[in-house]
Amino acid sequence: MGIPKSPKTLRAFLKKVHPPLFLRQELPVSKSPRRARLRAPHVSGAAVSKSLAEPSSARPLSKSPAQPSQQRLLTIYFFFKGRFPRKEKRVELRAIFAQEGRIPAKILEDETYFVPFRLQLVESLPDHPNKLSRLTYESLDELKSTFDLRTIRHVIIKQTSPAGDDSAMFEIFNRLNTGGINLKPQEIRTSLYHSPFYSMIYRINALPNWRRLIGISVADLNMKDCEVILRSIAMLVSGSSYQPSMIKFLNQFSRQMKTAKPEQLEYLESLFISFLDACASLPDRCFTGYRGRFAISIFESVFTAVCEVGFSQRELVTKPVPSGLIVQLKGDEVFMEAAQKTTAGKANVEKRLRIAREKLALM
Repeated sequence: MGIPKSPKTLRAFLKKVHPPLFLRQELPVSKSPRRARLRAPHVSGAAVSKSLAEPSSARPLSKSPAQPSQQRLLTIYFFFKGRFPRKEKRVELRAIFAQEGRIPAKILEDETYFVPFRLQLVESLPDHPNKLSRLTYESLDELKSTFDLRTIRHVIIKQTSPAGDDSAMFEIFNRLNTGGINLKPQEIRTSLYHSPFYSMIYRINALPNWRRLIGISVADLNMKDCEVILRSIAMLVSGSSYQPSMIKFLNQFSRQMKTAKPEQLEYLESLFISFLDACASLPDRCFTGYRGRFAISIFESVFTAVCEVGFSQRELVTKPVPSGLIVQLKGDEVFMEAAQKTTAGKANVEKRLRIAREKLALM
């Protein structure tokens, strides 16, 4: 099935494909009557109301590539379903989607996770309510066919050179990502490089042992915790060839892992879990820095130093991670300087890993 060309074909399209789910915070309703905006979780324009109100000669719904378009398409899809995700449940819904590959019907109907999806549109004039306000898809009446058959226009952007490099795609996403609530790099990355590898990251991110170490009980809405997992695995697997910037390095690694074999993913997941088990005796929030926040530079250094010998022999971590290792790293002025200043610089990345290896070897 090709790209959906109308809301009607969109419904069938999304039943056959499983795009990565992005559930973001609500966007404000526009104060401009001429640009009535839908209060929705992931649309930077009034995708539903425009489908109903704009003439066929109007500007297209979106000329954005996959990520921005996907957000609008999912909004229209949820409008079809008549359900609107609760703000406080969107992280949980993302986890359910990652596990199931879809939002099960029983979850969609559960008032714990969703509320009725009704249009909330501004008044064109004072005391003159918008005729579409408070309507659902089922209550559109004669406008339903107008909505169903409204053309959805697309612009597909594909990088053709240099070969094997899609850095321009990420940059295009980033530059288009300027309206509403902006996506963070990891959220953009998740859309561009969605794969079984990322599903593995989501599973790890939900583990209690990981949540304890990172010091946050629920997953981060902006996927910062997923980025820590990604960065740590990337440093373990490809750190020897690291070149700044970190964003580019993680993008390239994510792209590379799209073709990873199932047995490789199974091993990496088991390795990460074995590392978490080896950290069981460590105190809570032991990887925090000077400001009391989780320090990814410290974590990735310890993770890489502890796992690399086993990784080279395709074995798991079997010995407990010494608590003294982290204490010594935090007390090492050279290490901490490399962990706090120009943290993504090649020299500082190599310096942190070298010091972590040296201290681990003495224990």
